[in-house]
Amino acid sequence: MVKHYGKRIIALCITTIALVWLFEGIEWEGVKNLGKNIEPWWLITGVGVYCLAYVARALRFQTLLPNHAIQFRDMAIITAIHNFAVRALPNPIGELAFLHETKKKNVDYPSGIAALIVYRAFDFIVIALMLLGALIPLLNSSSESIEWFVILTIAALLCGIGLIAAFSFPKSTDKIIKLGKLIPRVGQKIEEKLSRLTKAFKTLRERNVYEKTLFYSIGVWSAMFLSYICFFKAFGVEFSIWAVVLGGTIQILVNTIPNIGGIGVMEAGWFAGLSLVGIPKEIALPAALGVDLITLAGTILLGLLAITVQYGSIKEFHKIEKQWQAS
Repeated sequence: MVKHYGKRIIALCITTIALVWLFEGIEWEGVKNLGKNIEPWWLITGVGVYCLAYVARALRFQTLLPNHAIQFRDMAIITAIHNFAVRALPNPIGELAFLHETKKKNVDYPSGIAALIVYRAFDFIVIALMLLGALIPLLNSSSESIEWFVILTIAALLCGIGLIAAFSFPKSTDKIIKLGKLIPRVGQKIEEKLSRLTKAFKTLRERNVYEKTLFYSIGVWSAMFLSYICFFKAFGVEFSIWAVVLGGTIQILVNTIPNIGGIGVMEAGWFAGLSLVGIPKEIALPAALGVDLITLAGTILLGLLAITVQYGSIKEFHKIEKQWQAS
C-alpha cells in the first residue's frame, strides 16, 4: 500500500512539474488557432487509424495467450480497459486490470504476467529501432543532446531484449530462481512464482509466438504514427514523417516515467524530438498538445465504452478498482 502511494506521489510531482513547464512555454494563441482550423476529413481518418491500433493490440494479446481461446470481441474489450487504465489511472492499475479481466477468462496469473512482459518488451524494441533509424541522419550533428538520445535508444532496446531473454533461456531462468531463493522468509514463495512464470515463457517459446507478436507490434505502432500524422494534418500542421517519428518515439519513451495522463510529459517528449529537426516551440507545443488531447480522449472514450459493456456501469468498475488499489 505504501509502495503504491509512493508511486502516485512521484507521478503527481512529475506531472505537476511537466504541466508548469507546458503552461509557461506554450503559445496559447497557437492553441486557439489550431482549434479554429480543424479539418474534419483528416480528424476522422486519424480516429479510424487510431482504432486500427487497438485491433492490432487485441490480436497481439490473443497471440500472447496461445493456450486460451479468448474471442476477439472479449479481447478487444480487455484491451480497451487495459489501455484506459494505463493512460488515465495510477500505476499499476493498468496491469492489474488486464490480469483481472483475463483471469475471468480462465487465464492463470503467470500466463497473464508473461503476456504483459513480452508485449512491453516488443514495444521497447520496435520504438527503439524506429528512434535509432530516425537518429542516424543526425549523428554528425554538433548537438550534444543527440548522444543522450542515442543512449536512451540503446537503453530501451536492451531493456526490451533483456526482458525477453531473462525468462527465455534455461540458464538465465535458473539464476533468477536461485536469486529468489536467497530472499529471507519469502524465498520459497518467490521461487514458486518464478518457476510458474518461466513455464509460461516456455509455452510462448514452444508455440513460436514471438514472430507473430513482433508483426502485430509493428502494426500497432505503424497505426499509431499514421494517426499522429493524420491528427497533425487535421490541425493544418505539416510535419515530415521523419519529424513525427523522432518526436513520437521520444515522447513514447519519456511517457514511461511515472505520470498522470501524459499531459505535459508527452509534450516535453514531442518538443525534444521535433526541436532536433529545427521545429520551433511555438509550433511544436500547440500541435503536440492537440494530438495528445485527441489520443487521451480516444483512450478514455474507448475505455469507458468497454467498461460499460463489461460491467454495466462505471460505478461497478470503480468498486473493483478500489479493491485492486487496496491489494
